[in-house]
Amino acid sequence: MDLSKRIETGTLLAYGLLLICAGGFMTFFPDVFMSMVSFLLLCFFGISFVLNAIALFSRHPKQEKRRALLSSGSLAGDLAAFILVLIFEDKLFTIISLCFGIWTLFNGLVKLILYIEYRKNQVSGRLLTLFAAVVSLALGFVFLASPAMHRETSVFICGVYLMVYGITYIQDFIRQVYPSAFVPGKRRLHLGWPAFLVALMPNAMIKKINAMYAKKQVPPLHAEKSSAPPDIEVFVHASDEGFSKFGHVDLYFEGRVYTYGCYDDRTKWFFTLLGEGHLITTEHKQAYLRLAIAYSKKTIFGFGLRLTEEQKQFVRHKLKDFSVCLAPWYPDAQLAEQGRLPNEPYDDYASLLYTQTDAQFFRVTKGRFKTYFVLGTNCVLWADQILGAAGLDMIRVSGIITPGSYYDYLTKQYHMENTAVISYTVYREEQTT
Repeated sequence: MDLSKRIETGTLLAYGLLLICAGGFMTFFPDVFMSMVSFLLLCFFGISFVLNAIALFSRHPKQEKRRALLSSGSLAGDLAAFILVLIFEDKLFTIISLCFGIWTLFNGLVKLILYIEYRKNQVSGRLLTLFAAVVSLALGFVFLASPAMHRETSVFICGVYLMVYGITYIQDFIRQVYPSAFVPGKRRLHLGWPAFLVALMPNAMIKKINAMYAKKQVPPLHAEKSSAPPDIEVFVHASDEGFSKFGHVDLYFEGRVYTYGCYDDRTKWFFTLLGEGHLITTEHKQAYLRLAIAYSKKTIFGFGLRLTEEQKQFVRHKLKDFSVCLAPWYPDAQLAEQGRLPNEPYDDYASLLYTQTDAQFFRVTKGRFKTYFVLGTNCVLWADQILGAAGLDMIRVSGIITPGSYYDYLTKQYHMENTAVISYTVYREEQTT
């Protein structure tokens, strides 16, 4: 193992121990932790105030007025923050309890919507979803009704979460040092950060790449740990426009792209969060990438995975099992060809996929994916089910998993040894033309 890899491996251990220690401190000494954080915040804003004051009053007379105004603004902000922390020190962690209540209530509503859809679609095991919804809603109301009373509980829960998350880093460290201790392809659960913390991570990477281009620098658009071609590729879409910022995930396996979502806007409802579930497949990878990138001005991050024959067979079985839930579906352009709609140009995304990639379209007729739900049965959950054989099982914190969660996890897996992720490619308009 070279020096850089040893440093990366050591970082896993250090980060894991740090998270476990911080989590343990929060769990077993919540009052001391809250007092220490308040003290550190006061120190931070106090020191920042002093440094900004020195910078402001020691500036050269010819210094730009804009810089002076910025220093003055920072000085005022530090002073205001210092006073607020000083006045509301006892209530500072009430905010955490309040946020925890809102997040728990939100997740309860998501689970309740999932249960309603599962019940409508006769999905087995739906009572567990209802139970989780009731518990989440009850907890959310309790925390929101009296956030000050439950701030220690909120800190305790955050501490436990950090400890468990730290343990996953220790697990990854052991995997790097003793790869023989782990069975290749065995399904393992991986804890990720809450969805709201990583939802926009692919979008942030786009901004970083664009900034490098603006500085006339060439960003790394391809990297690989093995010269062997990947057996399956995961595409994580991202854009700077609207809801596309949150991304999309699809797969490329054995010469065919698979993308799950709702591609008929007429079936969307409840603020477009719910709709009919569709699966689209095409053999024309480059044409698909060109259209996906051009349609919403996307950047697509591709992660190549190397699978064993057993794992590939598992993926084939998963796709075959899912195919029994499908029935043909036709986009508007194809319906026009069949004489079922006026013969005119159609520019919706599904119609463009039909005309430019010769894609095949299916409607999901039964099962949990019959209804597409942005916050539940979405493209990431579908891909996660198919990719179980490669060990890419993530614990969906509070039931929500986003393309950002998957991007974060796959990126970490690429930078580690002895994982299925062997390549990383950035697809942009200039790479697909």
